[in-house]
Amino acid sequence: MKKVKLFSFALAALMLGACSSEDGIDNGGQGTVLPGEKGYISLAINLPTTAGTRVSYDDGTPNEYDVKNAKLLIFSGENEADATCQGIYDLNVSAFLDSPEDQITSTAQIVQEITKPETVQNLYALVVLNNNNIVTDAMKGQTFKSLYTTAKTLTVSNLNGDGFFMTNAPLYSKAGGTSDPTGGNVTTLATIDASKVCTTEAEALTSPAATVYVERALSKVTLNGSTNLSDGHNTNIASYEITGWTLDNTNKSTYLVRNVAPTTSWWAYQNGTKGYRFVDGSPVESGVSLYRTHFGIDPNYNTDYNADDYNLIDKNPENLTNADGTTPVYCLENTFDVAHMIEQYTTRVAIAAKLTVTGAEGTGDFYLLNKNTSLIYTKDGVLDEVKRLWMNYFETVKSTYIKSGTFTENEVAVTLGNVDKGGFANVASVVMSEPTTGVTYKDGQSLETLNAAAAAYVSTINDMLTIAYYKGGVAYYTKLIQHFGDTETPWDGTVGYGSNENNWLGRYGVLRNTWYDMTVTGLKNIGSPEVPDVTTDYDDPGDQYISVEINILPWAVRSQNVEL
Repeated sequence: MKKVKLFSFALAALMLGACSSEDGIDNGGQGTVLPGEKGYISLAINLPTTAGTRVSYDDGTPNEYDVKNAKLLIFSGENEADATCQGIYDLNVSAFLDSPEDQITSTAQIVQEITKPETVQNLYALVVLNNNNIVTDAMKGQTFKSLYTTAKTLTVSNLNGDGFFMTNAPLYSKAGGTSDPTGGNVTTLATIDASKVCTTEAEALTSPAATVYVERALSKVTLNGSTNLSDGHNTNIASYEITGWTLDNTNKSTYLVRNVAPTTSWWAYQNGTKGYRFVDGSPVESGVSLYRTHFGIDPNYNTDYNADDYNLIDKNPENLTNADGTTPVYCLENTFDVAHMIEQYTTRVAIAAKLTVTGAEGTGDFYLLNKNTSLIYTKDGVLDEVKRLWMNYFETVKSTYIKSGTFTENEVAVTLGNVDKGGFANVASVVMSEPTTGVTYKDGQSLETLNAAAAAYVSTINDMLTIAYYKGGVAYYTKLIQHFGDTETPWDGTVGYGSNENNWLGRYGVLRNTWYDMTVTGLKNIGSPEVPDVTTDYDDPGDQYISVEINILPWAVRSQNVEL
């Protein structure tokens, strides 16, 4: 099996073979299959991968292209969008074989008996591999447009429970890359030559009616760890190791078939001289004038933010994936227009790194105050700082409480809260005890009233101090996943994107059947003690604490370097 570093899943080429049809199935191939009658079509199903001109492709692992079952949906209508589903058939997939073709991972030729639709018009084929109980007979009578515009609330386990769910891939009729694809058109359904619905299996085998290319419905992400410190890194960091990672802010809904909004104009978008990024420059298969496409819209593509649309992880996630570059995490595609190219809409990786920091405790624990990464505190150091703040305030009010005698920091006990896990701690209490030298209180005052004042001042101290607690030295870094990234959408460093879809559309996001292979290239500063909240900032931030390289492998593969 050929392997190329990249993640592009254009997955399957399906050839529908058909002939004439059926006055009688057993008539040795004589006669014509009439509407409403049964006939045979030949299906050559290919699961492709390729080395393209713009993006690399990879077969993936055997479980990612294994075919457990298949369904054929026959559509009929005047055009692709309005065609209605006339029948759903189970296919025999026992014939899949390895293929030597550049874009083909596995192939099979299958003959299927179908009922020719009563109203033929144009016939189309949709193939579903590894159905996972998603496509049902209830879809009969639905238009194809309703299929790719109806949102489905699904999980990763729904789409790869028993093999990876795959459907037809949208393909373009003109080459992109360095060529202007203006004037082409995109199709998803495979057109069936109705004259090739055959009366016999043997005849169908020799008379293919159509070709279908399929793709996986999921996106794939891997992360390669590193121990490199970036130039100019925080000198308090002696070393680090990536302990794990996971995906955050992933989509909850998807379309069963990729929606490329066929009436849009993005096919000809070009950022400067960087080529036509939405269409591949080489055909999906030798001798075929069809080209892979590299974008689509999801159900919340241009809608305003709703947290219920996304899966958000815990602040201290426990189930992390190894940063070995080979262990994948899958998710639903998540795309958006330029107006919504903002962090809270964007899928990201959350990376956990265990830092060895000068000045940390023996357990590796350390603290930062007010996000100052130049000063490292132990717990005792934080307690001392709280005591200092309280005593400074106490000096301004002690005349209200004390007639004679002196309190020192030795008589102050501070308790921190929210320290069971790493994250942002707080001052839970400040309590004074009687000094051994003794004090005399003013009338009406006592240790109890003094401690009531200390308790009331705790909120002020918490307003003054942001206490970041790094349990075991673990810091978290997040990196937004780039789809086209700097290669095809080079960033000029300005803030915001305006409405320039031509230059920036697709810079961020995750697309189905695409593999985002990320590599940590360095770490610069101390991250967050917990996974930070998503923000309303633009997707191109200023300060970066982690450097990540992303390679996009269809399997399209896209790679991204990350500096922490």
